[in-house]
Amino acid sequence: MGRRWPSPCPADDGEHLFWVHIPSHTVTRVTPSDAQLDELVSWKDNTIVVRTAPAQLSVITQKDETFDVAHKVSIPITNLSPYSQISGDEDAVIVEDQDLTNPPRLQLFRPKSGLLESFADLNPQFQGFTLARPRETLHKFCVSGLIA
Repeated sequence: MGRRWPSPCPADDGEHLFWVHIPSHTVTRVTPSDAQLDELVSWKDNTIVVRTAPAQLSVITQKDETFDVAHKVSIPITNLSPYSQISGDEDAVIVEDQDLTNPPRLQLFRPKSGLLESFADLNPQFQGFTLARPRETLHKFCVSGLIA
């Protein structure tokens, strides 16, 4: 498994998850072409779980030298950052979730039952704080940003 195409690369110039079959000297892209992300979550036997969007996993099965999406799993967390860390397999996925007003926390998601539960609060001391909602502001000089 790897994340960069060999040179010269195909028409698509981004990073992709690919499989190299040494005996046949072939390089095969693992994820579907519409994937926004190509982040390997787990690989067990001939089943690969790949993060293909911020809140979506694709379960991909390998048969010979081909890879097919068996099914997709949506993680029920709104506005999940593409930078959030995800680890797990088909049965249980641990998601690190945080945003501007919420400190990091770990959540356990069980795809088969759809159950999402808090696994660990990494900064329990923040529970007593009230943080302002972020809002966008525009300045006279056409500079945009977030203020808290």
